[in-house]
Amino acid sequence: MSLLESISKNIYSLDNSSIEKTKQRLDRLIHPTGSLGKIEDICMQLAGIFGNENFDTSKKVIIAFAGDHGVYEEGVAPDPQNITKLQFPNFSKGLCGVGVISKFVGADVVAVDVGINCDEKLDGVLDYKIRKGTSNMAKGPAMSKQEAIRCLEIGIEIAEQCIEKDYKVIGIGEMGIANTTPSTAIISVISGCDPLEVTGIGAGLKKERLKHKAEVIRKAIEN
Repeated sequence: MSLLESISKNIYSLDNSSIEKTKQRLDRLIHPTGSLGKIEDICMQLAGIFGNENFDTSKKVIIAFAGDHGVYEEGVAPDPQNITKLQFPNFSKGLCGVGVISKFVGADVVAVDVGINCDEKLDGVLDYKIRKGTSNMAKGPAMSKQEAIRCLEIGIEIAEQCIEKDYKVIGIGEMGIANTTPSTAIISVISGCDPLEVTGIGAGLKKERLKHKAEVIRKAIEN
C-alpha cells in the first residue's frame, strides 16, 4: 500500500461531540450568539479535528510549497516567472506577508521547493524538487499521475515531520507564478462552472486579459 493510500484510509470525520461542546461553550460567553462569525466556526472545526474542546494550539507552523507552471508561456500572468525563485526564500526569512503574520501569531514557516524552475538550492528552502516546473497544461498533461501522487506524498512527509516536532496546528500554502491558472482549472472541473465564471486576475493580471486566461483554462480542460 502506498503512503497516499495508507493516509487516505485513515482520514476520519470530525468529532461531532467535541464540536457541540465547543458550540455550547461559545454560546455561554457574554457576547451576542454567533457574533464572532468565522472565528467561532474555526474554533468548532478545530475541536472536531482534535476530538477535544480544550485543544492545544501552542505550537503552530505554516508549510508553504512552491513550484512553477508551464502554462505561464500562454501569457496568463503579468510577472516574470523567476519571481517564484526570487521571492520564495523570503517566506522562511519573515520578509513577506505570510512571514510577518506568522511571526505575529507565533507560528513558524517551513518553505518547500517541489518544482521551482531553477537549478540552485534556495536559501532556507527544503529541496524536494520533483522537476523544474510543470509542462504547459494547455498543450498536454501538466505532469504525470506518478508525479502528482509524489507531490501529495511530499506534503504528507513534511506534515509528519512537523507532527514529530510536536506542532499542534499545521497550515498550508503555496506560491508560484501562474499558479491561479491550474487551480482555477481544478475549481472549474470540480464545480462544473464555466472557466470564465471562476477565473480571476491572480497577482495583478489586467482585466482585459481575463477572457484570454479563461480560454487557456478551457483549452486545458478540453485537452
